[in-house]
Amino acid sequence: MKTLPLLIAAAIGAAALTACASPEEIHAMDQRTCSGYGFHPGTDTYANCMMKQADKRDQDMRANMQNMSHPATQPAAAPAATVIVIPAEGKPKLPDCRMQDPGVTLNMDGKWEGPNCTPAR
Repeated sequence: MKTLPLLIAAAIGAAALTACASPEEIHAMDQRTCSGYGFHPGTDTYANCMMKQADKRDQDMRANMQNMSHPATQPAAAPAATVIVIPAEGKPKLPDCRMQDPGVTLNMDGKWEGPNCTPAR
């Protein structure tokens, strides 16, 4: 049974090489793989093996294309919390604006203003 791991390694190697192989080379690799499994050319089992090799290659290519079109996304950063300071006088005061706060823009006076911070004066 030492040939089974060798056949599996050959199949994996063949799949990796198909990315830069010609159609003739791919067909030859499939033939070697199916012959390695003990199937003989001209039989139904050999034809089925060849079809399965082509189907597997197509599935692998579709999976690779899908992975490239949908890369893993990083989790969104948590929005900055708005801190409302209530001074001793009892009147709430919003924090001063910072450039990195959400929704903040630079006004004509060169001051940052936004919905969750003290209005520019």
